[in-house]
Amino acid sequence: MRKFRNRRRLLLGGSAVVVAAAAAITTGVAFAGEDEPALPMAACTVERLPEPKGMWISAAHGIDPTGSIVAGYAAPRPGSEDLGDHALLWRDGAMEDVPMPASQSVLADVNSSGVAVGTTGPLGEKRPMVYRDGEVDFLPGAETGEAAGVNEAGDIAGTIGDFIVGDERPVLWPHDADTPVELPLPEDAAGGVANQVDESGTVVGSYRPSDVENGGVPYMWTPDGEGVELPVPTDLKVWSADAVNVGGGWIIGYAMVEDAEGNVGPTPVRWAIGGGEPEVLDMDDAHGINEAGTVVGQALDGRPAVLTGDEMEILPTLFKNSRATAEAISADGTTIAGWEVDQDRVDPDDPSGHPPLVPVVWTCE
Repeated sequence: MRKFRNRRRLLLGGSAVVVAAAAAITTGVAFAGEDEPALPMAACTVERLPEPKGMWISAAHGIDPTGSIVAGYAAPRPGSEDLGDHALLWRDGAMEDVPMPASQSVLADVNSSGVAVGTTGPLGEKRPMVYRDGEVDFLPGAETGEAAGVNEAGDIAGTIGDFIVGDERPVLWPHDADTPVELPLPEDAAGGVANQVDESGTVVGSYRPSDVENGGVPYMWTPDGEGVELPVPTDLKVWSADAVNVGGGWIIGYAMVEDAEGNVGPTPVRWAIGGGEPEVLDMDDAHGINEAGTVVGQALDGRPAVLTGDEMEILPTLFKNSRATAEAISADGTTIAGWEVDQDRVDPDDPSGHPPLVPVVWTCE
């Protein structure tokens, strides 16, 4: 049996907090040198979002199409027993601390009606949830799982089951139904996940073949429910891949690629819906995409970046030479949300190994 890692499953398995922290740790907390590469700067300003007192890791993760509502989370320093974590919404910059029924909670996405989705509960007990009209409800039909994305209609993409146990299944909770719709998988699939749904009803994710362990094949479900396998770059040695976001006729994700030295790591990829070879993006990470196809994430040097077509621009940071990631972008591209390493609090001797992160939002021309 082949063995390889599906990066998103491993990171989200413990807590969504680990996603941001792990990204910062694996690339360091600051640039290696003082001189920044000569990439153009985006015409944007950056602002720190408020967060609950005493938090160590805080990040903005999702944004509604208008850019008015941002979803995210905050958590105390790893190992701390004095403070709990928080699922957060920011409405026009004002923080709302959403009461959750369990620990290790995160809001992953939100639409312009204020419907936010996410996950609550510790590893092995995570449950998908929705925050709507001031109330938090578990999504029906799922004793374990996660809710990953929501569109303007209120359709929710996510997963039922537990990837650790190996019974994960991709589903869509339609806005006008009381039960989830299980998305079809190929006959050789042992499991699968759904990561996002766009305004057309297209869902993206991946499936896990039965002859591999902890692997993934990128997959798309059309609005009528048909499953389509996405190709991987043919000139690279790809061990696993996942489609994580969709918008404007484009899909972004990553492929786990083995280099000449035998090291395996993630490489961002962009697919055009409708066919063609996938494009390998010259980025360290690609997280968000809007209906115009604009991509946000992290440049190869660790700075936050926005990719419009083939043109990459660097977003400003609060701290000099600080690592940061843009996670989500509004429909018109004028508002971007993400996180940044707080250089004022970085402690090289911190035994937890987790750098402090702060939530940020960029406003662009």
